[in-house]
Amino acid sequence: MTHRYPIDPSLRHIALPMPFFPELAPAANVFLKTAFDLTPRLPGVLHRVISGPPFDIHVFEPEAGTDRSLLYFHGGAFFYKAAPYHRQLAQLYAREARCRVYMPDYRSGAYPLPFLDAMTAWKRVLADGSLPAGFAGDSAGFTTLAIMLANVVKPAFLMLVYPVTDPFMQSDSMKQFTDTPLWNARNNRILWNAFLKGQNPSEFDPLHHPVPVCTYVEIAEFDCLRDEGRDYARKVAALGAPVTINATRGTFHGYDMAVHSPAAQKNLRKRVSFLNRAFEEESSK
Repeated sequence: MTHRYPIDPSLRHIALPMPFFPELAPAANVFLKTAFDLTPRLPGVLHRVISGPPFDIHVFEPEAGTDRSLLYFHGGAFFYKAAPYHRQLAQLYAREARCRVYMPDYRSGAYPLPFLDAMTAWKRVLADGSLPAGFAGDSAGFTTLAIMLANVVKPAFLMLVYPVTDPFMQSDSMKQFTDTPLWNARNNRILWNAFLKGQNPSEFDPLHHPVPVCTYVEIAEFDCLRDEGRDYARKVAALGAPVTINATRGTFHGYDMAVHSPAAQKNLRKRVSFLNRAFEEESSK
């Protein structure tokens, strides 16, 4: 396939157009759940489930044990369940950063469902005996946890991957990238319209309510969300918190779906390096 953008060669096989229809998400989620459950276990990582209702929380941890904990909210445009690669990522973080990863299988849908489930997940993780030092969020997963961050808890650090931060969609990259692979500005507008359903966008605006903690922000070169992710990082830095911006090249939103590609592996090492530094700094306090 010929691509308009100079995409990394190791990612071209997944650089496909993907229209977004929230009304079809329930059918897609049946497939995603099955594929997620069938994703192989990574050697050296244990898996258990904190059962619901109203949803399960998957827990991945190194076989050797750990006193580190991370709460991870997967992406999925508010309407999709976790994909197999989210499970692969959670296992990788658990093994390589030697931490217990809590991954809520929170319910998908319009406001306020994801936010209610984020609050429930936090309470259930605490009841499991852990106080996660850090939170991680991919894409809309960050928006889901951002409301909780603003109102309930302040973690030691955040790891954000191509985060959704601006319901007003005013950035240059949002205006530019209307036809990029997997995700684009047209899909992003559908996302916000379907999620908000008439709610005031200002209530879901992490960009203007940054959390001043040690933060890693990864952005993709050909992603409509690129600039709002960078802007969020700059706002955190302006508040005096340490910030790492990883501006990946030849990439697009969701590129790490190709977990084993050289492009993804290079940036996954950067994420793990950040997690290890952040955990070590927190333990030294």
